[in-house]
Amino acid sequence: MVGWLVPVFVFFLVAVFLGAAGSSISALDGSSYIAFFVVGLAFQGFVSNLVGMLAQRIRSEQMMGTLELVFLSPTNPGRGPDLLVPVRGGPQPLLGGRDHGGRGRGVLGVQLSLNLPTVIVATILLAVSSTGLSLVAAAFILWTKQGNPVALFFSTFTQFFAGVLFPVAVLPASIQWLAYSIPLTFGLDALRSGLLAGGSLVSVAPSLAYMALYALITIPVGL
Repeated sequence: MVGWLVPVFVFFLVAVFLGAAGSSISALDGSSYIAFFVVGLAFQGFVSNLVGMLAQRIRSEQMMGTLELVFLSPTNPGRGPDLLVPVRGGPQPLLGGRDHGGRGRGVLGVQLSLNLPTVIVATILLAVSSTGLSLVAAAFILWTKQGNPVALFFSTFTQFFAGVLFPVAVLPASIQWLAYSIPLTFGLDALRSGLLAGGSLVSVAPSLAYMALYALITIPVGL
């Protein structure tokens, strides 16, 4: 049931946004709606994969009965624990985001106005600020020895509240605070500015600062 309710609700909100007055359209900051959601989907997928990556590796080792051996195996200081191989492979989910963006440009005609330093710094801070959530998801797997509801909840929740498919301004004012409790919201603001409007690092500094603060708080909690 949830499988069809979620997309129906998402596209209902998209329809509300597309039929709304100019105040909602102005929330796009001059970019087209297609460009808006292409960037949102690309980097939401990147973050969702990153959040679930370590937990998936732990769950796989649990199912094979080898998790204890992994924890007890000698660690090469220059390489890190084998359990963190997926985390070191962070570029893999980023390549998925790149593929979404490439299809957006090639098929949908998305026009970029790129500021490379802004995009690089925003992507790094978005990945780092999501690390704490990845650690929390992994801890949940260790505790429950079940599936990964943290990553599933994060993926669904961010579609609604992080400005992935529609601007945060479309949400009722009473729940917009939820959007600003998620680093992805600020990451998408910075990335859309850097990719679509040529925004400088100075112009997105508040979003970058929030992601850095989020990382400083959540990574120690996850550890």
